[in-house]
Amino acid sequence: MEPIRVGLVADPAAPTAIARGMTDLRPLDGSDAWDITVISEPFTTGSEDVETAVRRLQDQARQRNWDLVVGLTELPLHDHEGRHLLVETDPAQRTAQEVLAIDSRFARAQNLLGAIYATRGDTAAARKAFQASLLLDPQDPATYQNLAQLELNSGHAPAAAQLFTEALTLDPTSAPAREGLSRARSAN
Repeated sequence: MEPIRVGLVADPAAPTAIARGMTDLRPLDGSDAWDITVISEPFTTGSEDVETAVRRLQDQARQRNWDLVVGLTELPLHDHEGRHLLVETDPAQRTAQEVLAIDSRFARAQNLLGAIYATRGDTAAARKAFQASLLLDPQDPATYQNLAQLELNSGHAPAAAQLFTEALTLDPTSAPAREGLSRARSAN
């Protein structure tokens, strides 16, 4: 079997160091099915649109006869609507998503994803993950507390108070739920 030729075009400094650390990666079957080449050069500029950067990477792939090309940068990239383009590298998020791929009914993985999204400021995704967790396990006080804190932080004190109350119903000894309920009531 002929190896897959992979080109890693990395901006200088940290992206290049990361790319060089990937050259010894091998498929899980232990074969040498990848031939990885690292090129350290700026592959995008802060003012360049994503389509142009991708076209340049594709041109390099054709010129160097690569089967696959990956660009690594520290610069923020934006789509045509101005939203950030990201590749998730968070190991906790990857783990939660892998668990959910195996068992989509694992409530704690949904709760973990909610906490990750909340930390990143993605309120809509966090709320959706917490709600999915509660649908799977409506007896988990920790998820009620997490969703309640998200609602409180979002300015929805009445909803937060209701969720903290539910958490206390399930775990009357929970100090975080008691404190959260107090904050939610004082915010009303």
